[in-house]
Parts: sequence; structure tokens; C-alpha cells
Amino acid sequence: MTAQRLLTFLAFAIALSGCGGGSSPTAAVPQTCGFPMVYADGGTSGYAVGTTAAVSVPKTITPCGITQVQSVSLGLCVTPADVSELKVQLLGSSGSPTTVSLASAAPSGSCLLTGTLYNLSLPTSALGSITNSWRLSVEDTRPGYTSSYFVGWSLEVKGLQ
Repeated sequence: MTAQRLLTFLAFAIALSGCGGGSSPTAAVPQTCGFPMVYADGGTSGYAVGTTAAVSVPKTITPCGITQVQSVSLGLCVTPADVSELKVQLLGSSGSPTTVSLASAAPSGSCLLTGTLYNLSLPTSALGSITNSWRLSVEDTRPGYTSSYFVGWSLEVKGLQ
């Protein structure tokens, strides 16, 4: 009787071994996508920011393998007198703009040739599709003030593949 149970167990084990149940799961791989800091005009400078219309600059993230977004970082390079007076919006594939608050932003160094860098964390809900055309718009909300300058921007998305 014991030999019969052993043979039954072995037959069952052999049958299950073909199901793939014994393999280990594949580990998620960290991945970073985005584009580096570049001049807003695509050349060697940026754009003056007025109060009548926002300056809007498009950039594209090439396809990457992130399936689970963990963080989104925006780098903004500007030369204004007061960043709390700037209205900044990021538009991605979600279709609705994400307003970026600069009211409590602290400068984190210089950028490009003429600007102050502000690195900001954004909610992951700001993303629709990662590989997409992105647009950042900057507007000065102080009436009659035209001394702000939108020098450039970057976007970095970190996640798991």
C-alpha cells in the first residue's frame, strides 16, 4: 500500500512539473525615462514670459518599458524675480493640465547658462501614457510684469519595467 501511494505521488508530481509551477517569478527591473534639461527654444536660449499669453514648449519622451510609475520629476529653469508669480502647467496624454505649484519651491542650483533650477516632484496621476508628447506652459501672473524668462525644462519618470 505504501509503494502504491509513492507511485501515485510521483505520477502526480511529474504531471505538475510540466505546468511551470516550479519556476521563480521574474523580478521587476528599475527603469528611468524622460528627457534632459534643454533650452526652451530648442537652441541656445529661452522665451520671455509675459502676462498676456503663456509660453508653451513641447517635448517628447521616446518609448520606454515602464509599466509601474513610481515618481515623476520636473526640472524648471527660469530667471524670474519671484517664482510664486508664475503659473506653470504640464500637459500630457491625460488630456487635462497639471498645475505645478512653485509657491514654496526652493532653488536647487543653476541651469544651462542663465537660469535658476527648480526641481519639483509631481503626482504620478499627472501621467497618462509615459511615451508621449508633453507640453509645459509658463505664464507670469503679475500684471504688467515682463521680466520673467523661461529658459528650459526637463522631465524624468522612474518606475518598474
